Amino acid sequence: MSLLPFTVSAQELQYESLLDEGKVWTMQYVLSTYQPSIRYEMYELRGNTIINGIPYKKLYSKDWSDGQPEPEEMEFSGIYVGQDSQGAIFLQYSMNNHQENVKVMDFSTKVGDTYSWNQTDLVVLSVSDTIMENSADKTLRKCIRVGELCANETYYDEVVYGDLWIEGVGSAKYGLLGLLGVARVGAVCKLMQCKRQNTVIYDYKDETTFINHVERQPAKDGKFFDLQGHQLTALPTQRGIYIRDGKKFVVK
Repeated sequence: MSLLPFTVSAQELQYESLLDEGKVWTMQYVLSTYQPSIRYEMYELRGNTIINGIPYKKLYSKDWSDGQPEPEEMEFSGIYVGQDSQGAIFLQYSMNNHQENVKVMDFSTKVGDTYSWNQTDLVVLSVSDTIMENSADKTLRKCIRVGELCANETYYDEVVYGDLWIEGVGSAKYGLLGLLGVARVGAVCKLMQCKRQNTVIYDYKDETTFINHVERQPAKDGKFFDLQGHQLTALPTQRGIYIRDGKKFVVK
């Protein structure tokens, strides 16, 4: 009987928690392509709340325009951020007088898994354990690259139209909002920095090299998978989208 608490504790520590105390996220939003209007938003998670058996924290934020002073105080945004023991990230908020609960990221995901929300379809392209060169703590974290699909199965490059999910940090484009951030029409978003107790654990580098893969890369074994993650016995010939060595390809 004494083994049960140890087993549960170990399972809870399988992923670095996004909800760790003392983390602060800084976002940048470019609101217009022609006459750029740049705004910044800073997030922090506070308090402890249990919703449907999953731990959540309140999302506090403050925002300001480029060239203006940063406000001193944060206010509750009305959003709760939660994470279950399997690594899935949830947002709970009120919309149209009822509660919405959205899974925006999942760090237990595998190559080929798909996510759909608000007319946005994403497919997981690669999963790797990575040390980010632009972090001060040099901690090994799971990183998941996702690409965007449109209705006719045309694939868009993941760096431009997709995202990078970083364990313990969130989305490289949308921070804590993940898929919910995709709905911010007219804004080009990026996570500029994530700190934990004044230690930088993520710092924006450039548009194409978010991270430096330095160890434990996924094996390039040449195996084929469909978008549901099912392994195929041979090179697919039927029209569709498939995964090989962590990358998507199309059979027309």
